[in-house]
Amino acid sequence: MSGADMILHYQRGHEMSGYVTLTVEAYGTAAASRSGRGDLGRREATGVLTPGQAERLAAAVEAADLAHLDGSTRRIGDDEVPVTVELGTGRDRRELRLWSGDAASNPAFAAFEAAVRALVDEMLES
Repeated sequence: MSGADMILHYQRGHEMSGYVTLTVEAYGTAAASRSGRGDLGRREATGVLTPGQAERLAAAVEAADLAHLDGSTRRIGDDEVPVTVELGTGRDRRELRLWSGDAASNPAFAAFEAAVRALVDEMLES
């Protein structure tokens, strides 16, 4: 999947922990946000990803094999947060849901999340 046609929605968190979100539509139109507990201190940014940012994100998606990764099947732990990724091209989309403990124990997914957080930070700082 190339950066130009990738559609991705990433969300980590819940009301009690705050949220980190990144939505990327076709051709790099993007929206990022970060908030604290109860959506306090919410920061948002929109824009178009640079070719380098789109390539980094596409490489992280590919390296984590998100198109084939299975989601969490156990019950969520008391101190965990959900991580949801919707991924696809055009109308071909899939949703992946992992609990933060399962996400952290998968090095490729953890690297994907690090790439997403870096991109969110870049967008919020510009």
